[in-house]
This record gives sequence, structure tokens and C-alpha cells, in this order.
Amino acid sequence: MSRVYFHSDWHFNHDFVAQTRGYDSAEEHDEALIERINSRVTKRDHVYVLGDVFMGSIRAGLAQVARVNGVKHLILGNHDAAHPLHRKSNANLRRFLEVFDSVTLHDEIRLPGGRKVLLSHFPYEGDHHEKERHRQWRLRDEGSWLIHGHVHDQWTVRGRQVNVGVDKWPYPIEAGVMEAMIGGLEAVGKGKLDAPSLQAATLAYRREAL
Repeated sequence: MSRVYFHSDWHFNHDFVAQTRGYDSAEEHDEALIERINSRVTKRDHVYVLGDVFMGSIRAGLAQVARVNGVKHLILGNHDAAHPLHRKSNANLRRFLEVFDSVTLHDEIRLPGGRKVLLSHFPYEGDHHEKERHRQWRLRDEGSWLIHGHVHDQWTVRGRQVNVGVDKWPYPIEAGVMEAMIGGLEAVGKGKLDAPSLQAATLAYRREAL
């Protein structure tokens, strides 16, 4: 049976990000990340990648993506050449669709149990820079949980925003784990679970993801 996973901000072919993650080179970083992802994700699983997949050469970047297991769905980020904020985005979109089964700006998906969540590269609010950027590409918070990337290590959960970036989750997060975490957060908000219990549960989820 196939599973659904979420992940973001792979940043293949990006020496600076590789160094911030403790690697000597982009090549070393990319090999380690692809190995980690493929150790968890099978070719039948669906992976929602929430943007900023690679830097530099489109051909080289897509070749790296092609090595990743799964039926891959891309939610475009600001560093992705197919995002409409870039020149030639339409032409690049056709190239991205050679390795991704779908490419969109935003999406909505049901988690196990039927909960609907939104998917976007950008959070409703917040950034990893002092200035909040790209507001014209962000969804409006109307009460739904949002799974996103973009902010790197700034937070894991902030309000109804869940960051699934590599800097917080080295392995992709399975949809059932996401549902359990959101359910725990809502239970705390309703007074049905105390914060220390949720923290212990979240650490358990992360250990499982790791």
C-alpha cells in the first residue's frame, strides 16, 4: 500500500545551504539527503515537495530529483525556476513536469481520518529573513492548517502552520504522523492534553520520522 509524505527545501546543488547543514559540499549533502529519503519512501509512495528543490542548472537539478523515489508532486517555491516570479517560468514548467507528476502553487489534501490541510511553500506569515517577503504568493489564513516550508529552522509549528523543511525534519513526514501531531496540538488548545505531554508526543513522532 502506498503512503503519502511531506518534505520541503531540499536545496540540491546549493553549496551554501549544504554548509549550513554541516556538509563540506553540495555533492556530499545531496547524496546523503537522497539516501535518507529513499530509505523511507518507496517508488509507489506519493511525496509532496513544498518548494525550493534545487539551485542552479535546471538539467542538473532535475537529474537529482529523478533519483528520488516516489510519485513526486511539487508545490513551487521562490527558488524554483518554474515559479511565475521567474522569467521563462512557463517553459521551465514543462521541464519540471518531466520528473514531477504535478506542479502547482498551492494544493489541498486530506490526511488519514479526513482532515483537510493546505499545502504551500510559504507560511501564512513569517520568514527566515527579518523582512517578510513574497506576500503576494501567500495563502490567507482562514482557519485551516497549513503545511509549508521556506522558513528553514525558524520553527516547527507556529499557530496553524507546520514547517516540513529539511532543517527541522531530515526525513519526509508521513501523513499519519502529521495527522497525529495536528490532533495533539488541537487537543492542547481544547484543554484535553497538557503541553508537556504534547511535547513528549511530538518528540516521539520526530524520533519515528528520524
